[in-house]
Amino acid sequence: MRELFTKEQIDGQLESLLERQEEDGGWPVDWTLPSPAARSEWRGKVTLDALSVLAAYGRIEVC
Repeated sequence: MRELFTKEQIDGQLESLLERQEEDGGWPVDWTLPSPAARSEWRGKVTLDALSVLAAYGRIEVC
């Protein structure tokens, strides 16, 4: 699927993802959630997904 996108497009999306990281190291949930508890749970998932993408493209080092 990567062949459908240019290197510049992918790099731009990765930079955008990095810029959305919040001060505490997590990534925000950008949809309406039913409760504060759901926010905590989904924020963890969104953060792990972001880290997985960044690691897959060599933007961060995984220990």
